[in-house]
Amino acid sequence: MTVAALLFAESFPIAITDNLISSNLAPDIPPTTPLTGLELRKGNAGKSFPTGLALKVWASEFGFYFLYAGRVDHARQLFDRVEQVVYREQKYTLDRHQNIIDDANYHGLDASFIVVYLDEGFIAYAGDADRQTTLMGKSFGKVLVIGSGRDSLIQAMDTLERRQTLTLPELEPVNLDYATHAIANALAVVGRSSVEYMRAHSAFAQQSTGALFNISYFPNLYGWSVTNPAPGWLANRLCQIFTHSDGTGTYLTRLVVTRQEVGCTHLETFFFSGHQKLDLAQDGFTLDLRNLTLSRIRALYDDSESSEMPVLEEDLALYQVIVYGQKDAPGMPPAISHTVTYDCRSASLTIANVAGALRFTLHQPLIRNLWARINRETALLPTRTPLILHPGLSTAKRRIWLKLENLQPSGSYKLRGMSALCAYAASLGKFRVFCPSGGNAGLATAIAARNLGLQACIVVPTTTPEATRARIRRAGGEVVVHGDLWEESNQRALSLASDSDAFYVPAFDHPMLWEGHSSLVDEILEDCPNVDSIVSSVGGGGLLAGILTGLERHKRYDCKIINCETAGAASFQAAMAAGKPVRLPRINTVAKSLAASQVAAWPVEHIRAFAHECVVLSDADAMMGVARYADDLRQLVEPACGVSLAVAYLDHPAIAEAHDVVIIVCGGVSITAELVAQWQQSV
Repeated sequence: MTVAALLFAESFPIAITDNLISSNLAPDIPPTTPLTGLELRKGNAGKSFPTGLALKVWASEFGFYFLYAGRVDHARQLFDRVEQVVYREQKYTLDRHQNIIDDANYHGLDASFIVVYLDEGFIAYAGDADRQTTLMGKSFGKVLVIGSGRDSLIQAMDTLERRQTLTLPELEPVNLDYATHAIANALAVVGRSSVEYMRAHSAFAQQSTGALFNISYFPNLYGWSVTNPAPGWLANRLCQIFTHSDGTGTYLTRLVVTRQEVGCTHLETFFFSGHQKLDLAQDGFTLDLRNLTLSRIRALYDDSESSEMPVLEEDLALYQVIVYGQKDAPGMPPAISHTVTYDCRSASLTIANVAGALRFTLHQPLIRNLWARINRETALLPTRTPLILHPGLSTAKRRIWLKLENLQPSGSYKLRGMSALCAYAASLGKFRVFCPSGGNAGLATAIAARNLGLQACIVVPTTTPEATRARIRRAGGEVVVHGDLWEESNQRALSLASDSDAFYVPAFDHPMLWEGHSSLVDEILEDCPNVDSIVSSVGGGGLLAGILTGLERHKRYDCKIINCETAGAASFQAAMAAGKPVRLPRINTVAKSLAASQVAAWPVEHIRAFAHECVVLSDADAMMGVARYADDLRQLVEPACGVSLAVAYLDHPAIAEAHDVVIIVCGGVSITAELVAQWQQSV
């Protein structure tokens, strides 16, 4: 993937480039790409090509700037033709630009380009009109984007446009305030693009293996020069700091400093790649010179060079800093966030020489503040839940284990899958998620979406209690009430999710949901390797599919799966009897979270590889399980969970031969102490 963009073209133009190119020939010194460290990228035909880093913004001695995407050798030919026109005619026009494009197409030159130049004292630009996009808000205005990464970059900008609060002021002939706003917004694009690039399922990541997103502006067009330098806060200097936490600490994994001083023909880049532990209480960190690389990236990548990092000639002040944080979560895509700082009044970071090293001093607690936010936001992500022995039902011959998924922040196991699916939606650049739910899936989706900065709309049927609706609203979700049955709510959610920025989150039928749910199996097998039976409730089949996914991953086909339903919602038993999912004519059960009239097809097909048994109990049994569990554990769960607990309380024949039984306490939020008190009296 290559990409180049021109923002704010009518006022203070800023270029955003990735400086990544590919070729059939490897450079003499393979560069380190800063986001992944890999040197190969996949082409459209599946072939791997060595990557190189090269400038994509070229300055001409004739007073114009040239941005390109595509083959560097073809771009060089186009650059030479633009220079010839400017040298011969002492100006550049849109007509001449179109002539060069037509000639390039005729000769099969594979490169797109943008020219930024002065036209009678005003900054002008020329590019392919088909590549110009006007975004809806006022933060970016018109943009011109070229290269194979165009759609991904525009999607990132469009997503930011909806959230950006920093609106550009009205244009004046000379307005440095405008420039600061423009730079801040451009840095936001760089930060957002890099985060999208790091997500495993993003379009950026699928098209390439590394990038060096940075911004450039055009000092010569403003009369700035070596003898008449721009203010320090307008220097082309950017530091990007990549940090990572695996639960044992926070580490610096990559650092990229890019700078291009006025009059300099190359982009000077400091690279660090490693695993250095950070002390978040400190105001910075020190890097050994031996662990740093200095690259001088030139217009042609085979002219670029890399060397060991020398000492600095003088302290280096940077006003533009972006810090990224990536936190691992078991069974989940990594949580990735970032913060951008740019203040024209004072430097954000100073780099200075110390003995054999460079000291990076942050003048604001950027890393500490970012990780405080990440830890706060991920506190509501799925957590590892306890696996405990039931205090009264275990014996010397048979142990009854309880996997306490009711202790998830959302009150049920569903946060595992919903977080995975919402993270996937965010990686696609989606802004809104729509989920049909009776309660538990909706609350989990609302929490997961809020953690990821997405908007959540939960469509519930009229049977969802007002208390549950209120919980969803408190979690940041919008609640839409539609239909008396879940199927009606589902159809409404599908229709609402039809916009390009929207994503439909099914309550139980999606492979990524199952993958998220399967993380509970990883935890069970770590805590109880000898488990021989797993008891779980079945509604739509999402939890069951997650259990099957996890057991298949660990090759535990010897583990028996006991599927529990109430008699008024036994859709899984009906599917197993028919050999395929069938739709029940009616649902009548107190276990509302099991009220799916038809289960997903995948678990029906895949459970045949395991020993399994369907257990169908009454509503009274389910309520008994809730009441007994409340007495024993002092915890409230729904009847949908109580039906699984009842298997142990009834000493059901399904577990007669088992030695280590794990019951998934799936939880549920549509339950109150008053209801449990009534059931306790009745049982």
